[in-house]
Amino acid sequence: MTNELKFTETVMLIDAAYADRLVHDLAAHFAPRLGRILPPADLARWLECLAMDSGVTAGDHSLQVLFIYEADRPSLTAFRPADLKSEIDNRAFRGPLGECTMYA
Repeated sequence: MTNELKFTETVMLIDAAYADRLVHDLAAHFAPRLGRILPPADLARWLECLAMDSGVTAGDHSLQVLFIYEADRPSLTAFRPADLKSEIDNRAFRGPLGECTMYA
């Protein structure tokens, strides 16, 4: 058996540590201004926003998201779902942009 991955029309490469820190810092910045602690970000919605910012429009697209992470940081703190191996790796969701498959 091989672990060969076939790429789709749209592939997003995400540095998990950087994305986690960025969203955490944004939440920490806006929490005092809003007067409340912000909940973890919805990972699926965040990925769809990134895709739309990259020019993907609504339709029946096939998106792949590849998370790069360090072995000693296998989970995210600012997102839900958070565990890269058990909750995110080889999972998919369908939204307005089509089907998005995630790999870690």
